[in-house]
Amino acid sequence: MKKRTMPYGYEIRNGEITVDQDTSKVIKEVFEAYLDGMSFAQIAAELTAQGIDYYEGKTQWNKLMVKRILECSFYLGTAKYPRIINHEQFESANTLISEKYGGYNKDPRATILKKRTFCQECGERITRDIQSTRYHKWFCKGCMNTQLREEKFYDRILKVLNMVIRHPELLDEVEPADTYESNYEVTSKTNELNCMLNNSQSIDFQKSFADILELASLKYDNCEYDITEELTETLKQDYRNRQELQDISTELLERTVSHVMIDKSGKIAVHFINGAVVKTEGGT
Repeated sequence: MKKRTMPYGYEIRNGEITVDQDTSKVIKEVFEAYLDGMSFAQIAAELTAQGIDYYEGKTQWNKLMVKRILECSFYLGTAKYPRIINHEQFESANTLISEKYGGYNKDPRATILKKRTFCQECGERITRDIQSTRYHKWFCKGCMNTQLREEKFYDRILKVLNMVIRHPELLDEVEPADTYESNYEVTSKTNELNCMLNNSQSIDFQKSFADILELASLKYDNCEYDITEELTETLKQDYRNRQELQDISTELLERTVSHVMIDKSGKIAVHFINGAVVKTEGGT
């Protein structure tokens, strides 16, 4: 089975990424339904009942598929991906998601950061401590070496977001994506072919040629479509179009940041969803 990735709503035609008319219509309906008050589960049930494909042969939708569509920033348009959803609709839907799924925590920033903040020293998830009457802090229960006052943590997150708003080119510093990983079938066929070719006295050239074609097909099927470049352009455009923030945008944080690392000096490293990393100074 191919693992090539293309965001829902697009297709490749004549070598160019274009809007797929049928699935892009579904995307617009999903946004409208969610903004009209339907839940992820209700929208998923409606799409399933209509027999609409999520991908070829799969008409069973779930709420995570709906959420993924609502949070896909490609739909705002990039240099390679045409626009499907306008900025106002996208912002409204994602603000609503943040409000609905912030739980009962009075600080939505904490709700998002608790899920994606880790200790640089030992890799454990960072814990939020709100028991102290003096100040709240974030610390590592694993190694106990990392802690940071909450106001400084939030200030540094905000600083990084504003650095990227002022200098979107910071998002260009990305490690090349690994778009190929071998699997059992590929390894087995490679070993079989090597054994045959190493036996120079009894090579079946016709079979060898057929095996080479089969190996090439297996490797192709195991490739992924690398969307790092398009994702980077989308992020840059998103940040470029913003004014500097006065407070952390939970919608922007949840949608564009994969995780945050804190080291024992209090320095934070914000990892964006395209693989870029932006760091700040330390001090607890």
